[in-house]
Amino acid sequence: MKKILALISLFSLQAITFAQTKLSATEISSFQKKVTSESKALQSLTADFTQTKHISFLSKPITSTGKLYLKSDEKLKWEYLSPTKYAVVFKDKKLFVNNQGKKSTVDLATNKQFEKLSKLISGTISGSMFDDQEFTISYFKNNNEIIVNLKPKAKDLAKYVKEIELYFDKNGQLVEQTKMIEPNNDYTLIKFTNKKINASVNDSVFTL
Repeated sequence: MKKILALISLFSLQAITFAQTKLSATEISSFQKKVTSESKALQSLTADFTQTKHISFLSKPITSTGKLYLKSDEKLKWEYLSPTKYAVVFKDKKLFVNNQGKKSTVDLATNKQFEKLSKLISGTISGSMFDDQEFTISYFKNNNEIIVNLKPKAKDLAKYVKEIELYFDKNGQLVEQTKMIEPNNDYTLIKFTNKKINASVNDSVFTL
């Protein structure tokens, strides 16, 4: 579980040095409506990503690069290309893993923790994570970004994730960068680039 989480901890940005201020209630409402509208219109998304994993006992972060594929019919693929090849696919209520030719499958219908992680990952990418039943949510802004901070309420998820930070550009169009912090304060950063929204993505992409 911990290994899978580390590999799909999709997320982040380096420490922000700009002064942050909280959004007002009116600004929060406007922002939520904008992001919800954008996520509902999202049929597919492809992007390159750079992931850096910061571990306390290592002097340098572990850096990986790869491709992301997302479709609105609950299909999601993380394909790590460097330094090693590794692919993770969520589809049909299952998690598929291909570790350099070694394949495994987890049935999400019978594993609620993985099912929550699946929803967490998809929601993190699209930004559609404004469920205050699941998270304690705070909203901030600086000159160029809106930052959403989410702290899981459920103990089973909080065992793996201390908090998540989502970074949006000022237009609120999908997540630009994310940060996932673990309970021991190790964290994973992911930056998305070369995003293509609603371009054609063949279903064969999600077959390992």
